[in-house]
Amino acid sequence: MGNRVFVKVVGFTDAERHALNTVFRLSQDGPVNYSPWEADAPEPPRMLLVDGQDEAAAAEVALARQSLMPFTWIGPRVPAGAWQCFTRPLAWPEVVMALDEFFLPAPDLDIDLDADPIDTRPTLVLGPGGRPCHALVVAAGLEERLYIRAKLALALWTLADEAESAPRALELARTQDYELVVLDLAPWVDPWPLVVELRALQPALRGVLLLQAGPSPVQRLRAWRAGVTLMRKPPHPGRLHDLLARLRFLPEQD
Repeated sequence: MGNRVFVKVVGFTDAERHALNTVFRLSQDGPVNYSPWEADAPEPPRMLLVDGQDEAAAAEVALARQSLMPFTWIGPRVPAGAWQCFTRPLAWPEVVMALDEFFLPAPDLDIDLDADPIDTRPTLVLGPGGRPCHALVVAAGLEERLYIRAKLALALWTLADEAESAPRALELARTQDYELVVLDLAPWVDPWPLVVELRALQPALRGVLLLQAGPSPVQRLRAWRAGVTLMRKPPHPGRLHDLLARLRFLPEQD
C-alpha cells in the first residue's frame, strides 16, 4: 500500500470527474494512492486541483494560500503561486504524473543529511569515498546545459562536464569517472540505449537523472524498472535541488 494523498477537487464537468476518478482508482496499486477529498475524509487534503472556470476557483485558491496548500490550476489566466497548470483538453494521466513529482520521494534516499557536521564546505566537495563529486550533463541545448549546471552547483556538485550529444557523452565516459549523469534529451530521442552504454562504462555510477517533457506511463514504468530517476520537465526546482543534494551523500555501491 503506497502513500495515501487526498486531493481537493473543485469544479470540472461530470465527464472530467469520471475520468479523474478512474485515474485515481488506478493509482491504488502505485507508490502514491490518490483519492478525492471529502469532508468526512480521515485526513486533510494535501493538494488543491481546481477548475479555473469554476465560480469558486478564486476563493478556493485564496483558502489554499492561507493554509499553505499547493494548488494545481486547470485553465487559462493562471494565478500567481500555482504549483502546476494545465489547459484543456485534459490528459488526466499527465496531471497525476505531475502530482507524482510532488509527492513521490526521491528513490533510495533514506539517509540523514544532518549527519554531515560540516558547516563551511570547501570549494571542492568530496563524495562518500573521498573523490570529488563529478557529474556529466547531457543536453543538446546550451541553455539547458547551463540551467542544469547551475542547479548542480547550488547542490554542491562542484565538477560537471557537458556533452551536447550521445557520442560526446560516451567519449567523456570512456575517460572520466562520474557519480551522476543528468540527461535532458529531446522528446523524440530514445534515452535508453545511452543509459545502458553509460552504465556499462561507469559501473560505479550512483545516479541517473532523466528530464523529459510529458513522459508517458510506459516511460515512467521503464525508468522505475531501470532504477532511473525520471522527472517531468520542467522539474520542480525545490525537488530537483533536494534530489541533487541528497545524491551527493548516497553510500558507495559495494
